[in-house]
Amino acid sequence: MEKYIFKSTGQYLGFVRNDYVFSRDNLYLGWVEGDIVWDIGGNFRGKLIQLADYWYILRNPFTINPIPKIPKPIPPSSPLPKPPVNIPAISLPIGFQDGF
Repeated sequence: MEKYIFKSTGQYLGFVRNDYVFSRDNLYLGWVEGDIVWDIGGNFRGKLIQLADYWYILRNPFTINPIPKIPKPIPPSSPLPKPPVNIPAISLPIGFQDGF
């Protein structure tokens, strides 16, 4: 199942397909394990969180990040989905920021 990811500004960031994160331009950004998001280099980027009907990758910079992981191989290119329109901006919980 595909999940469309947005920034807190409401801008469409990209999508998650088969636990891989891609940008709106179909560039590989990282992967998801459970609700934890890792970037292409194996660094923690945040948690995949659903607020209302939309998905975000958010992190709290004041908490200790998990230990980096060994990067995964870049997956094959995936068909680009029809991009959704941008959504209204949201107010993030105190201490949180966008992961990408």
